[in-house]
Amino acid sequence: MNQRGPKNRQKLVDDAKSNPCVICNIQYPIPVMDLHHADNSEKTVSITGLIRTGPYVDLQKEVDKCVPLCANCHRMIHKLEDCSNTVSYTHLTLP
Repeated sequence: MNQRGPKNRQKLVDDAKSNPCVICNIQYPIPVMDLHHADNSEKTVSITGLIRTGPYVDLQKEVDKCVPLCANCHRMIHKLEDCSNTVSYTHLTLP
């Protein structure tokens, strides 16, 4: 498989987004899903940037550090991170 092609890079990301949100457990269409670094201190580069350029192996490593979140839960997580140094997203309960 030609890993260098942009379609294959996007497929890698889309496959990771094809799982339910780890918070609300709802599977939305891929464009509504985001990848969130489970431990932000391990983030080395932007996944979006790696899709365009950069080694495929680096993209795979970044994707492996992420969990799928729907856009709504992702925004809530970042809002909570603004208010606290730590967020346990796996224990977040939604109304």
